[in-house]
Amino acid sequence: MVGGPGILAGLIELVAGGPIGTFIGSLGAVITILSLVSLAVGGVYIWAGVQALTGKNAKILTIVAIVHIALQILLMIVLFGTLSLIGLAVSVAIIALLLQQPSKDWFRANGAPTF
Repeated sequence: MVGGPGILAGLIELVAGGPIGTFIGSLGAVITILSLVSLAVGGVYIWAGVQALTGKNAKILTIVAIVHIALQILLMIVLFGTLSLIGLAVSVAIIALLLQQPSKDWFRANGAPTF
């Protein structure tokens, strides 16, 4: 739920970084860098989600969700927007659900590492 829209948002930010850079030079560069990081995090989020859904590893998805939360907070500060609140809320929910005891028990039953 987060990886695909994250990649789409990263592509939109990447396209928007150029025109913004012509008006405000340094902000365009920051947006371009953040969009590339957003694309990478979105791709890793999809991979980590597949790892978690197959019961192979819960730690990876937890770490990626934490990185995504930091990225969303940074994007809210730089872009002065609240749209990142949706991705932020989903990542917080993913972490909260992965840290529940039934989730930990399921991963341990599959032999997967968890926090």
